[in-house]
Amino acid sequence: MKSNKPIKVLFLIFSGTFTLLLILFYPLLLDGWKLWKASRKINREIEVTKRLYRQDIYGGKTPEETLDLFIKALESGNLDLAAKYFVLEKQDEARAMLQEVKEIKNILDTLKEARMNWKRDTTIIPSDTYVRFVYKSSTNKESKAFINMNGKLLPTSVPAGTLEESFIDFRLNPESKVWKIVAL
Repeated sequence: MKSNKPIKVLFLIFSGTFTLLLILFYPLLLDGWKLWKASRKINREIEVTKRLYRQDIYGGKTPEETLDLFIKALESGNLDLAAKYFVLEKQDEARAMLQEVKEIKNILDTLKEARMNWKRDTTIIPSDTYVRFVYKSSTNKESKAFINMNGKLLPTSVPAGTLEESFIDFRLNPESKVWKIVAL
């Protein structure tokens, strides 16, 4: 009768080596699994964002057309539509800001004046997908304005007679190819 001892020894050596390798490399396997799961989640979020951008049709073929559409929405009193001309990530903030403003007429007057005398700012990085227009405006009475501080629009008072240089930034939506307002 043949002895199974060599097979048992080989089995013990193999299973011991496998267990040792599993213990040593388990953290790497676990990290790899977590990385794979995180990567899948990020890819799903990217696809959702791309779909939202493809569906975002509010804007013009040019920055000027987008501003004109924004002004028309304000003139008609449709603040929800006006907010849709902002980039997706700022639409809720823009809607809240527009609803907070008591005198939409002041904003309209400023934007119409800006539209007549604005100039493309060439000091920022030239880009086919991002544009800044600069304009000067003055106030004939104290008014409320919004300052962009680290991406948040904060209300402030502007004294009468103040001449200030302001800007309007636009960004091209890469999926739907319409221009969106980034900042007023």
